[in-house]
Amino acid sequence: MGAGLLDRGRDAESVEAVIDRLITRHTLSGGADPAFGGVTTGPLADLLRAAMPTAPLRAAALQAVAPRGTPESRGAALLGLALCAARHGDWDDALVLALEARRAAPGQPRASCLAGLCELERGNRRNSQTHLATAARLARSNPAYGEDLRLAQRALLLMHLT
Repeated sequence: MGAGLLDRGRDAESVEAVIDRLITRHTLSGGADPAFGGVTTGPLADLLRAAMPTAPLRAAALQAVAPRGTPESRGAALLGLALCAARHGDWDDALVLALEARRAAPGQPRASCLAGLCELERGNRRNSQTHLATAARLARSNPAYGEDLRLAQRALLLMHLT
């Protein structure tokens, strides 16, 4: 794989660091909600509050992506955090989380699609094409992933046209 991909030895540390950065960047301190360590507003706070209504934000995020439970649920939690990062233009953090989501649930194409879009935003066209082609291949095998297939194919086509 390309140089833009992280090696497996750093993944757990990177995921924790990314979660800490997301919490710092996308939440505002308040103090109105001590269960959340004073963090009361922001898109990440809203996401985690819905997922884990009684845990502090960092603990909720780490609990959501803990390696227990099904790989699909861990992958979905990581993908949700990756989407939050991508919506705010944090492409490096979104890529780390999307790649980890893909490792957690390798048959789900959405993480590969998001990784491809992150790499494209970071200027890594070759890695982007690899991830998007993987997403298209995975999505082709299951009709439930039709939207993912269309997104991956559209992105690949646009890359070839520009």
